[in-house]
Amino acid sequence: MIELLRKGLGRLVLLSTLFFCLGTLLFAQGKKYPQGYFKFPINPGQRGYLSGTMGELRSNHFHSGIDIKTGGQEGLPVYASADGYISRIKVSAFGYGNALYIQHPNGYSTVYAHLKSFKGKIGEYVKEQQYSRKSFSVELFPSQTHFKVKKGDIIGYSGNTGGSGGPHLHFEIRDRFQQVLNPLLFGFSEIVDNISPEFYALKIVPLDINSRVKEKLDAPVFYPKKHSETAYSAPTISVWGNIGLEIKANDKLNGASNKNGVNTLIVTVDGKETYRYNNDRYAFSQTRHINVHIDHECYKQGEGRFQRMYVADGNKLPLYEAVNQGFLNITDGSEHRVEITAIDAYGNSSKLNFTLKGTPPQETRPQPFVLSREVATPTFEVFNNTLKIWGDANECLVYDGFFANNIKASYMDKGQSVFLWDLRKKIPDSVYVAGKSVAFNIKEAVKPGALHQVFDDETGLQVNFSIPSLFDTLYLDLSRAGDTFALGPYGFPMKSYIRVLMDVKEDIGPKRKLAYYQINGRSPSFAGGKWQGERLQLKTRDLGTYTVLADTTEPVIRYLGKARNVVSFKIWDELSGIQSWEAKLNGRWLLMHYDYKRKFIWSETLNPNTPLRGKLELEVRDQMGNTKTYSVVIK
Repeated sequence: MIELLRKGLGRLVLLSTLFFCLGTLLFAQGKKYPQGYFKFPINPGQRGYLSGTMGELRSNHFHSGIDIKTGGQEGLPVYASADGYISRIKVSAFGYGNALYIQHPNGYSTVYAHLKSFKGKIGEYVKEQQYSRKSFSVELFPSQTHFKVKKGDIIGYSGNTGGSGGPHLHFEIRDRFQQVLNPLLFGFSEIVDNISPEFYALKIVPLDINSRVKEKLDAPVFYPKKHSETAYSAPTISVWGNIGLEIKANDKLNGASNKNGVNTLIVTVDGKETYRYNNDRYAFSQTRHINVHIDHECYKQGEGRFQRMYVADGNKLPLYEAVNQGFLNITDGSEHRVEITAIDAYGNSSKLNFTLKGTPPQETRPQPFVLSREVATPTFEVFNNTLKIWGDANECLVYDGFFANNIKASYMDKGQSVFLWDLRKKIPDSVYVAGKSVAFNIKEAVKPGALHQVFDDETGLQVNFSIPSLFDTLYLDLSRAGDTFALGPYGFPMKSYIRVLMDVKEDIGPKRKLAYYQINGRSPSFAGGKWQGERLQLKTRDLGTYTVLADTTEPVIRYLGKARNVVSFKIWDELSGIQSWEAKLNGRWLLMHYDYKRKFIWSETLNPNTPLRGKLELEVRDQMGNTKTYSVVIK
């Protein structure tokens, strides 16, 4: 039989009944949102297309609305979705770019982001505030009477500002608590979707040292076979112990090739529901928990975003209904039917069916190990709370300080023995297998929810953890070579910041020009740094490899010329990146818009009828204080 850990059968039946009732109501839930209240904000009444949907999996966050396509062009009129007033306006070179927020009398609010420009008096007000504050970036909160709007009023024009990857309108609907809601539940007839979600990959994960998948402590990936538009299958999979299911799935909408997010995932085992995930509403404060909703380590290794169909430790998202957090415990020789259902916002669904067969681990028989090659140095990896060691022998010695622990192989893998060590009991120093030894870099097991400091004499590094730093226990791996150090394991999800302090030994440049740069397989990415005496402190939420570099080179300015009373430049910086820019025309501050994606800035005078003539001075500063000044006489 299959049992769900620490839960009685009675509770399972009760919850399954409850989930069934919830399921019958799921696609009627749109009725609790006002249908027809909101107007589609781009080309209302015409067929619309989306490039992104609510709850889609993005880097460190869930997508918080819908991305409406604009045919690859900018400048389409954007309409107010309902009566209300503009409550917030934000201009930034990053994030949402040019964005408007409208508060509606029914308590909802709508957001319109990545705008090219604001309409009429709204745009004039924003420009006046930019000149008054002498800043391109502004965040404004007009009064309730300042900008009242009616449903269907043009409020701006679509664009590609901020972090947008192409021209589109990002549109959100929020409730009175500023939780984001799925706009597709509000009845927009412009969007058509009768295409069911697609399954791409399935992963089965053993969750402790005694669990197995295909008789190994491994998480193999299976690729479902598609039988129809709504039916998929996977082969029978042998498992044992505590396991979790992970899935890679996407959804498509009519008329678009984009792969969008799946709103709902449901798991049933032998006909009983064990897990349900629905992402039609969430708070911004929770969005970083996506890193424990997905298999983050797998994602960082480039294998895509597998959604966990179990609630991992540290995951506080209120998006789940699950029996025993969705974990399955299979400790028999029976076969169990599993069905995963993926559902989009329009109720289109697909099902993936497969069988889990309980298969107890086989006792490992001693191998002769007559090797035609040199004995290999042991290798290892951390898998959840287990240290996995590969070696060319039937037994190995794991050293814990002065103590040697003799352990036997658990199974064979690719011609080598695999030894397993439970890290929750003790952090070992090294392992000795077949005359070869290797030391571990695991320094400490750092628990979540507490202040903690790690001082490592070998590397000279100090790592400070705050109470909210971790979702789960971190087996901290530290190594250092010169002024480059690695924090591991790479891909481990961080909830909040840690601080790393290192003495910088090498004379690599002026102290005030030194900073940390992340170098995980990419060109150096500026990470910052703050001096504390002779040690440079790094504040980060990403484990990986960092080095200290000196940026002593000033930014680059290229004058592009004047056209239609607008002057423009290209600006960029080779290492630390642009921090600020300021232009003055005949000694007076001049507004310069900035598109970091194109490395492009351009002017806008306060009065559009004022001729752009005279001496223009542009100063550009990078993150390390290097400054470049460019002067030109505009005629």
